[in-house]
Amino acid sequence: TSSMDARDLHHFKRDGKSWVRFTLQLTDANTNKSVSQTLERPVERMVKVRGAGGMEQRPTVTMSICLGDKVYKEWFTLRDRSKMIYPVLIGRRLLAELGAVDSSQTFTVKPACR
Repeated sequence: TSSMDARDLHHFKRDGKSWVRFTLQLTDANTNKSVSQTLERPVERMVKVRGAGGMEQRPTVTMSICLGDKVYKEWFTLRDRSKMIYPVLIGRRLLAELGAVDSSQTFTVKPACR
């Protein structure tokens, strides 16, 4: 599963189902200005994630992501990643679909989705 930076994460119920509200804080690639947007998504499932801080339950939501000129629907676990270098980590399912990746290179493709 991929992981995405989600700030101010709030769980709530809508029509008896679990939902989350969260804020994305990104930097606009064209203007270098900070942009934030609050989103609401249904929780697909909760996953247990083991990290340096121990076990943690995270909500998983479906989001669309543009890589190159193609849009992919992907599951993302949500977590405050503000202290991390990268706001998004791509999971192995999507990496398997993308094919070989040169880990010595970064930011090699600009988004071109319409």
